[in-house]
Amino acid sequence: MSCLYVLWDVIDDTIARKVNSSDASAFAEICGCFPSRVWGVIWLIQALIFFALGVIVGLVAFKESAAEQKAASAHFLPVPGSNSAISISPGAIMVTLMAVGIERMIALL
Repeated sequence: MSCLYVLWDVIDDTIARKVNSSDASAFAEICGCFPSRVWGVIWLIQALIFFALGVIVGLVAFKESAAEQKAASAHFLPVPGSNSAISISPGAIMVTLMAVGIERMIALL
């Protein structure tokens, strides 16, 4: 979702802008070789390329079928209230973390 926002933001800030104060206009003043809208188009093309590459990498990396994903998710996290779920209170977690922190402080001395 944030990738889609980047695409919209580049279009809104550089190509379809109504105010002449954007990153692209500042970059165009510094560089001087292209107007700000050209930099906006260049940045949009770059963002589209990275967006497409992210989708392709995601499809390649997660190539399990729906049945394989369902089978893997059946034992990924325990269901609350089941026998395999850990029932520990937040107070017990805090006591454990404090004990570990005290042990590390003693070790440093």
